[in-house]
Amino acid sequence: MSSKFCWFFLFSAGVAALLLSHVQGGIVKKRFQKVDVKTFFSLCKISDNYRVYDSTSLTLTECAGRCLLSETCVSYCFSYERSMCAITSVFSAHWFSGIPPDATTETYDVCYSSWTSTDSIIRDTMITTSSPPYNYGRRSRFFVDGFFCQASGYEARRFDGAFGVYNYLQVDFGKNVQVAEIRVALRSEPVYFESVTVRLGTSSVETSNAVIAQLPTGVTPLGDLRIQLKPPVLGRYIHFKSGTTYYFSLGELQVIPEN
Repeated sequence: MSSKFCWFFLFSAGVAALLLSHVQGGIVKKRFQKVDVKTFFSLCKISDNYRVYDSTSLTLTECAGRCLLSETCVSYCFSYERSMCAITSVFSAHWFSGIPPDATTETYDVCYSSWTSTDSIIRDTMITTSSPPYNYGRRSRFFVDGFFCQASGYEARRFDGAFGVYNYLQVDFGKNVQVAEIRVALRSEPVYFESVTVRLGTSSVETSNAVIAQLPTGVTPLGDLRIQLKPPVLGRYIHFKSGTTYYFSLGELQVIPEN
């Protein structure tokens, strides 16, 4: 059974970037961290028709096991009172506190994520610039707002570029950082992240920064893209640019500095 699918890209700048993404075909190795978010949109649940595992004897450990058995599970949440488990496609930052409860949400006692890193420097106050969004509800700030799920509606909280242009999105960290890893949450449809160039550096001018990853058309990660930089790369600006004029979509970002 496969665990992860990897590509290696070696660039002239001497940086080796290891790209990892979850793929279908077996149990994926995951590490989970407890997160603050306990309320999320109901449509963020995954599995057969958003199935929730529910029984009077269900435990938190069993809930974790069911997430591990699901190739597409990003996080799992548990309710002690209801003995209820939800496996979800929620990609959340460790500082994100949750969606305000309403008729479209569900709340659990505790949640764990395989995507979150407590070391990530990304915050929702960081400045983002981009090509024109598909609409106001898909603007670039949603790439760093701390929450994304692979639902199709407003629940997704993602950036979508306009159709017919070479889309891009840039994030300013506010200071130079030695970056060791980049995590990007994506839509589950591969066509929304094809032929993408990723640059990282200290200049706000895109072409002045080094290319750290190049994803050609047809080689697209499914949902969870991770770029590991060896050695770490100094940068303040990270820039994503599409090589096609089709729709371009980015869900959420984490940038992990060198220890």
